[in-house]
Amino acid sequence: MSNLLEKAASPEILNAAWKRFRNDKAVWAPGLYRREMESNLVYHLVKLSNELRTGAYVPDPVRFFPVNKGDGRQRIISASTLRDKVAQRAVLTVLEPFGEKIFHHDSFGYRPGRTIDMVLSRVREYMLCGLSWVVDADIKSYFDNIPHKPLVKSLKSLIADREIIALIRRWLDAGTAKRGFLSVPKGIPQGAVLSPFLCSNSRSHALSL
Repeated sequence: MSNLLEKAASPEILNAAWKRFRNDKAVWAPGLYRREMESNLVYHLVKLSNELRTGAYVPDPVRFFPVNKGDGRQRIISASTLRDKVAQRAVLTVLEPFGEKIFHHDSFGYRPGRTIDMVLSRVREYMLCGLSWVVDADIKSYFDNIPHKPLVKSLKSLIADREIIALIRRWLDAGTAKRGFLSVPKGIPQGAVLSPFLCSNSRSHALSL
């Protein structure tokens, strides 16, 4: 097993990942509610650890549902089981240091140790330097249109770990709405724990081309 996956599956990291979802009401797995799972918490966390370590881990089916946007349109949000959220959070913990090496210094969203106060401080700094323009922009359907192949290629250049890459591919496959037989696999599930990291990595790769 790879060192990264061994670390992600460690009791310390899995337990820390579990604690992040103390208020999450999602089911642990299909047919197993959170309250039932918590009555045998150690068993289920150890089982998840063993599945990650041995390669037996398979993501649970993902639910998709529409959410209204401010402009009247809708976006499709994915809802994972608590088991998958904990597993993704554990993997994200070991991947974040790799991302921090390449992400832009002015990127603040979803990054560890970065706060709103830090954003405001950076804005004030630029204003004092004479910059006065603020641009509000959004890439249309960005999450939905990120192609898997270039994304995986970018991840491979960042993380030399086949088992972690294979695991992320499983999450991408499970969390993407099915398209036509000949269509190119694309899209990152909005709402998934790992998606902001994958999105940021995709942008960083595009900027480096």
